[in-house]
Amino acid sequence: MVHTITRTLRRYYLGVVFGCYLFAFTLAFILVFALPIGALALVFVAVMALIPVVAFWSALCAIERRLALCMLRSGSCPQCRSDSIAACEDLGGVAYRCQSCRGCFSARGEDVAVEIG
Repeated sequence: MVHTITRTLRRYYLGVVFGCYLFAFTLAFILVFALPIGALALVFVAVMALIPVVAFWSALCAIERRLALCMLRSGSCPQCRSDSIAACEDLGGVAYRCQSCRGCFSARGEDVAVEIG
């Protein structure tokens, strides 16, 4: 349950942040003509907001990797929750592959893109 929430947050977080920055850009563009100092302040706030945005993104990725790794070690797939996970040698290291959903995960718990061919 917690892994599903963090996975969903990680999936949509960057899109939401991009939307907020796009809105801030539009607002700053309008403020350039109405109140130039307001536009300058908004740009400064947006640049300073990148620090917590990136810190939260890094923490979210670390939490999701840790939860996925715990699930992988217990033998269940973090993506589909089935018990058909198998360890395999892939890309020069140990990886995990789900037989049900064909999901592939690195030894660190990250999703790995697999080329089909």
